[in-house]
Amino acid sequence: MRSSWSGAWLGFGAVTLVACGAVRSAPSLATNGATPTNVPADSQPLNFQQGDFDQALIAARNSGKLLFVDAWAPWCHTCLSMRETVWNRRELGRFASQFEFLELDTDKPEALSFVERYPLRVWPTFLVFDPVTREIVASYGGSMSLAETANFLERAVRSKATPEPGHSELAQAHREAQLGNHTNAEALYRRAAALLPAGVTKEAVAGLLQMLVAQKQHDRCVDEGVALSDSVRGSSASVDVLLQILRCSNEADTAHKEAGQRFVSERLPRLIEQPEGGASVDDRSDAMGAWAEWLDQQGRKAEARALQEKRLQLLESTALAADTPAQAQVHDYQRMLTYLAIGRGEEAVTMLEARCKEFPDNYEPPARLAFTLIELGRYESALTPLARTLELSYGPRKLRYLALQSKALGKLGRHAEALASLQEELQAFRALPLKLQDDRRRKELEARLEAAQRVLQSQPSR
Repeated sequence: MRSSWSGAWLGFGAVTLVACGAVRSAPSLATNGATPTNVPADSQPLNFQQGDFDQALIAARNSGKLLFVDAWAPWCHTCLSMRETVWNRRELGRFASQFEFLELDTDKPEALSFVERYPLRVWPTFLVFDPVTREIVASYGGSMSLAETANFLERAVRSKATPEPGHSELAQAHREAQLGNHTNAEALYRRAAALLPAGVTKEAVAGLLQMLVAQKQHDRCVDEGVALSDSVRGSSASVDVLLQILRCSNEADTAHKEAGQRFVSERLPRLIEQPEGGASVDDRSDAMGAWAEWLDQQGRKAEARALQEKRLQLLESTALAADTPAQAQVHDYQRMLTYLAIGRGEEAVTMLEARCKEFPDNYEPPARLAFTLIELGRYESALTPLARTLELSYGPRKLRYLALQSKALGKLGRHAEALASLQEELQAFRALPLKLQDDRRRKELEARLEAAQRVLQSQPSR
């Protein structure tokens, strides 16, 4: 599961990927999954290029290669984890002869037309395109281990020549989902899940459950999730589907709620104690955090705290073992949430203040610092890192930080400034391409704006 504050689960559809443009050196952290077999010892890390999607398609067509696109964002901790544990592995260099690799920061203005055409369901999402037909050859949303990544790329090469069973149904399902045709997409995802080879059904099963949620069919989401969960395998895939079942059960009727929660409670703790092969620290921490949050909501406070403390130990030991601040800061977001969950928020402040100095041009450290300070009720202190965040951030993500700023200003009684921040947020939202203007988010923003106007009007004039 990806946290709602991190914004990792937003919208639905196919996605792209962006890279940093520089060759990535091999990490010192533990390998994220088994090393693929038959890998030349002298392979080099992949070279991800930045650039325009259409230009990348032309380059791939001219070189006779497939185009691999990584849709990522600087705020996405799973994206950073993939960079530091998978994409800079030398073993993947053998795929340079078959693919052009493009990274795309999905919040950049030049990426919005791509995101509008291929709406995102989860960050990161990996897409492979045939540059001649512009058709999607393969897609995957979420994290993968090193071995799973190699298998994904190998399958994409095979699929171009001979599409595997279920692939065309999966591609059609993505297109129907993008168009909002939830019933059609549901049927196609179900068909794809039945046809795809064992072990590669996550995209189809996750899509099916998403479509059932979109139609508010939470009871069926629980039933079908339970029925299909055993067909999903992978370093993070099994956990992701279990968490989808858990979310569906929260909105289901009493019988399905109990059945879904019982099903997940029998399986998720085992996966936390004995993770699937290749599960990264990021994957394991996500699972622990989601389950601890559920335990806390059920009133099982002691169990929740014990799991959060175990999570923090895992994250802190991993960060301590990192060779560089870039490797260590992969886990800052999850460490922040864990510190806050167990009442040690000031330690998150100390960590993030140091990170702001290490990465002065990155908007995420001050954004996380501001969020932490607001959670601690230190609203005045949050304004300075928020100002730096708004100076550095861009695209749809900036709207979240404007919302944080309006919250802090409102808590300080600076209602005119809070209203101005909300108005700026609404203006930025309306400037997005129409397909990216989520109706639910628009209504929520307008409701906050109306509430802020009422508060301001109720204040005595001076």
